[in-house]
Amino acid sequence: MGIVNSILINKCAVTFDEQMRYLRVALYKDILNDLISNEYFTLDEDLKKVLAMQSSSYLLGDDLEQIYNNSDDEKKQQINSLSLIIESTAQNKMLNDEIAREVVVYANALHIDLMLISHGDSYLQNHEKQRKQDIITKYGSDLDTKKDIIQSNYFNKVFDKYYLITKNIYKGLTLENALQFN
Repeated sequence: MGIVNSILINKCAVTFDEQMRYLRVALYKDILNDLISNEYFTLDEDLKKVLAMQSSSYLLGDDLEQIYNNSDDEKKQQINSLSLIIESTAQNKMLNDEIAREVVVYANALHIDLMLISHGDSYLQNHEKQRKQDIITKYGSDLDTKKDIIQSNYFNKVFDKYYLITKNIYKGLTLENALQFN
């Protein structure tokens, strides 16, 4: 790999990390708002927060078992009580929010591409890669995730659309301060 390609990939990875931090927070807040606004969904607010966090983590290909193992006993109990509805909550978001679905699918695809570039074929056997690929397969069958999204800058276009919508909904949420929100 040439020096120019290496610099471009490193810049892409830094920008992508910032975008992913924002996406993680905004997606959590989106799902939480969906749960809060659903008058028929009768969980208390703490459980809705846990469900929103688990559902957004699932969609971004995070290891839910590791999250569970790293949680305190109270959080483990909450996660256990919600385990049967985490995927259906995530699916509801993907089926009812086209822009969120696109940004989640393309974020997972770009993450896989960046990891393959930096780690090579060893990443193909990684469980994270499989979780992300499962999300792409399940929710992106009609999207062109085979195109070279690093070269085409397509993810940035989809992300910018999502960012413009969510920054107006979540006043004060920016790329720079996304880690401060909970």
